[in-house]
Amino acid sequence: MAISETAYLYDLYLVPGWCEFFDRMIEEEVRLPKEGRILDVACGSGGLAIDLALRGSEGMEVVGIDVDPALIALAEGKAGIRQASRLQFLAGSLGTLPLERESFEVVIADFSLIPWRAAPCEVRDLLPLARKDATLVLKLATRGTFDEFFSLYWEALYDLGLTDLSPRLEALIESRLTVAEAERTAHEAGWRHVHSLLRTERLEYPDAATFFSSPVIRTAFLDSWLAILPDSTTRQAVVDQVSRILDRERQDGPFDLSVKTTLLLAQK
Repeated sequence: MAISETAYLYDLYLVPGWCEFFDRMIEEEVRLPKEGRILDVACGSGGLAIDLALRGSEGMEVVGIDVDPALIALAEGKAGIRQASRLQFLAGSLGTLPLERESFEVVIADFSLIPWRAAPCEVRDLLPLARKDATLVLKLATRGTFDEFFSLYWEALYDLGLTDLSPRLEALIESRLTVAEAERTAHEAGWRHVHSLLRTERLEYPDAATFFSSPVIRTAFLDSWLAILPDSTTRQAVVDQVSRILDRERQDGPFDLSVKTTLLLAQK
């Protein structure tokens, strides 16, 4: 099938500039089974699934699923180039694909790009697919991610006399779960032995223009940040004001943006 521009942007920019933060943690922290199956939900263009298949033993199989057929097509092409075996990619959602219940030793799901990508499933929907005592993993960017930007956003709204929009910004910030909220969600879904691993990664930009033109920011986040503003004129005014504040306050240094990369780990 034809590969969409969005899929290419995802693979070219989101994978190295975002997804690999979480995938490195999984490779370091999640023990692979000697045999059995691993499910990678919202696998994107397949980088993690391919790496797991190449690292795994002969008795291990990896299944990657994603709702975007263009990303699955990219994943299959990359798997062929790297000659990864014991690996299958499927386009679709948990509700539409014929995945066997209680058949996976490890179940991984990527929730880190919400709201740019819709949630791949409900947390509770992962449990029936896992075998008894299986490892469950969620990838999340938790509260505190992008706080440096949101601080500038608050200041820009104040400077422009738009403080009536502050509740919308507060709701945007709070749309990301805290670690405690994420753990509570997993407990309520029936997960056992829930715990989290948190690291702070940093995205670095030399100035405001580079920040706002960054493919990672423009592809995945900027539209949702600006969606709380009523019209294009207001959006441009806020971007311009944030740019002025950012370039003034960085004092010729880079603008660092924090990403709270979190793995939520549990057992069935």
